Amino acid sequence: MSRLMRRVVLGGLAAMAATVGLAPAGMAAMEEKPVVQRPATPAPVTMVVEFAIRDYDAWRPVFDAADAERVAAGVTKARVFRDAGQPDRMLVLFTVEDRKKGIVWMRSAKVKEAWRAGGVVGEPTFRFMR
Repeated sequence: MSRLMRRVVLGGLAAMAATVGLAPAGMAAMEEKPVVQRPATPAPVTMVVEFAIRDYDAWRPVFDAADAERVAAGVTKARVFRDAGQPDRMLVLFTVEDRKKGIVWMRSAKVKEAWRAGGVVGEPTFRFMR
């Protein structure tokens, strides 16, 4: 409710209370209180990861097996795409609750080991989008 709306409602209630003989003190509990500002939580971002693989059928089970680890790191909602003209080229979109956590996860030894085990060629590139 906006401040103006609160003032109108409170003003109307105060006028009604006055007509029935209630003291203004009876309205104290309904006085406007300041709005507490809470720190904003960072909005999730999309992490875009691009890389090449040797063999999709070998890569996919390794990728799927890492799902619980990704979720624990705040990296969720994986959407996997293969290039229509070059099926060894991959693009994966993730939802990341915190950009810094996404960077830590992408640079972790466990993730790099999973890339190796899945047949990722070279080092994937990644960036964050809103």
